[in-house]
Amino acid sequence: MDLTTNPPLSGPTKFPIQASAIDPWGLIQIGQELGPAELSVIPRARYAKWLAKKYLEQTTPGAASSAMPLMSKAPSGTGRGVEYYGAREYEPGDRIQDIDWKHATKLRNLVVKEFLEDPDKSGILVANLTATDPEEADILGHGFVTSALTMAEEDIPMALAVYDQEKVLAVTKLLSPREAVKRTLMLAGEITLINPSERFLDPQEVKRLRRTIALLDTVDTEPARRLSDILKMEYTAMDLAAKEHPLSTILTETMRYVPPPAMMTVVSPWNHDIDALSVMLEKVQRKGYSVIQVPVTSRQPQGILTGREFASPTL
Repeated sequence: MDLTTNPPLSGPTKFPIQASAIDPWGLIQIGQELGPAELSVIPRARYAKWLAKKYLEQTTPGAASSAMPLMSKAPSGTGRGVEYYGAREYEPGDRIQDIDWKHATKLRNLVVKEFLEDPDKSGILVANLTATDPEEADILGHGFVTSALTMAEEDIPMALAVYDQEKVLAVTKLLSPREAVKRTLMLAGEITLINPSERFLDPQEVKRLRRTIALLDTVDTEPARRLSDILKMEYTAMDLAAKEHPLSTILTETMRYVPPPAMMTVVSPWNHDIDALSVMLEKVQRKGYSVIQVPVTSRQPQGILTGREFASPTL
């Protein structure tokens, strides 16, 4: 027997079946409601937070500073690079020149500095914490937390760039994986619900729009010039909307902390930030960043995906 249901966001759900029994002569009929199965639904965001707490329990706390905690194990890709990553406990064989004497004095324990050798082993987690309904908020919270967990499981330090429909919620420098997960877990509670007063069109593929304008400018005809002017007006309006959006502010600041090449993971339902994302993600790709879009809705432009999608880590 096939059974299809659309359960609520959380809580137990029973599947009632109306059953009836009739005697052989058809004189007596008895009806009864049976419950052959019960489904318990756990919200995605709650499960993601549970995973994050398990990760924090299994990793070493202790911090050399609020922004860059002391690590018990150096992440892959660290060593005598040029970009400072953090500090870890001294181990026999470490160079004396690498000892962080300032933190060693505060912690009363020898610690050494760590540097990133490979700039690709760093990332930026961009998140729009605005949803239009509880279901979307659940998917959004799950994608936000599991994205941070996935990078943390791969020992990728990351900066956070988080915003909502009105303001910037967080802009950080490069954080250690554990510290980033902690900050993400706290920020996941900042998801706000809005009742949109307007409908948003599907996002424009800015790269294709720019290419179309360039091709039209090579054609010396009146219809081509008119169409080019219309598309330029559209691009200018989108660019202006992007500059006035909080996303532009946080990306400009975050890219100073984490220069390209680096991986940028974007978690957004593409609602109020639809124009800003379309413009800004095309710009950061031209600067050399790799952009990964974590699916929240079907609004994301297919041309943006450059890499694999993140899945929930297994702890």
